[in-house]
Amino acid sequence: MGSGTVHHQRLHHIDIFRIESEPDQNHRHAHRYSHGNFQSPPKATNKVEIVTNLDPSQTSRANWGANPYFALMNQWDGTADVPLASTQYAYSTTLKVYDDIGTAHNLTVYFDQVTLSNAGGDTVWEYIVTCNPSADKRVLSGADGNLTDIGQGLTQAAGLLMTGTMTFTTGTLSSMSAYTLKSNGGNYGGPKNLNNWSLADFSTGGMPVFTANFLGKSNASTAEAANATPIQLSFGMNNKDLSSSGGAWTKGWDVSRGSLNRTAAAIGNRVSNAGWLPNFKDASVGALTSQSFDTGGSSTLFQSQDATPQVSCRIRLSPATACSPATIPTARCLNSTPSHWQRSPTSTACAAKAVTCSRKPATPVRPSPVRQAVQAREPLTATLWNCPTWTWQRNSCA
Repeated sequence: MGSGTVHHQRLHHIDIFRIESEPDQNHRHAHRYSHGNFQSPPKATNKVEIVTNLDPSQTSRANWGANPYFALMNQWDGTADVPLASTQYAYSTTLKVYDDIGTAHNLTVYFDQVTLSNAGGDTVWEYIVTCNPSADKRVLSGADGNLTDIGQGLTQAAGLLMTGTMTFTTGTLSSMSAYTLKSNGGNYGGPKNLNNWSLADFSTGGMPVFTANFLGKSNASTAEAANATPIQLSFGMNNKDLSSSGGAWTKGWDVSRGSLNRTAAAIGNRVSNAGWLPNFKDASVGALTSQSFDTGGSSTLFQSQDATPQVSCRIRLSPATACSPATIPTARCLNSTPSHWQRSPTSTACAAKAVTCSRKPATPVRPSPVRQAVQAREPLTATLWNCPTWTWQRNSCA
């Protein structure tokens, strides 16, 4: 390329290289090439949304006479190579979640219908939220004063993160319950004993929360622990009333029949009416909510999680005939200098965004030295000069 100057800036997680040619004897500049390596820091999963249609024509596959609402949980064995046999559930769905350092983990939710003796217009499905037992690194204490490794395949509760029920009224999700393990079960028959599974805590957004402690951090094995990374669970329903009625454990919970009980063991085999199950105090369903209609089989309608895994992008400049905003990912046009394109400081992902290009000048404008000096101090920023001649193009994203 001839003589020139190479500028290297280290801007947080971004390396930007700018190569400029010196003018030749006719005062003409050769083309200016730039490329950038962009790397976003990971953000752990804090929320998962799973919207399903659970076909009511499917019969119960997991059965437990004493506690029919928790038969799936009873069948789960975190010490086995296959924790739950395919014959023990009616439907499952899996999505990836991410821990604090960006490592992916499979989160699987299993569903099975509960047989009610007097269903009326209601159907009830039980569910369990699970991960690979070897990825579960929870360590819990209990009334016995001991610390117990729950996960890593060491107990039958390894990988079992939440259990609960979903009640559908004429096919529409009307209520749900959720329980999490908060004790090692030292005095109550071990971590799978229902006496150790308590009503789940709610996030400020009104969704029940659980945690897997994928990284094995101390004081991080229950959702309310100081160092925990809790994950909110949404089936398309959230709770608008998080008030308590007789102890912190009652926060957000209600029951339409009988009295509210703290543990899953108190539910027993009350299958005469779904009203015995705990429910949200003020349930609110969204436009996209889990349902139960006979459609020829159960299916996942929608699922998402809010993590930002570590993303690396390599972006380069290439010649173009005109300024084309549609080909400039995560870019915006600076109104003050419409010939300059700038990567959005708030976005480090690779998703293309539509932007509006200001009227381009007849003659390309070179950034002033002052503007270049300011840019050198701006994090997550890369500028394309001579907008009428060049456009951003995505090269590769890992």
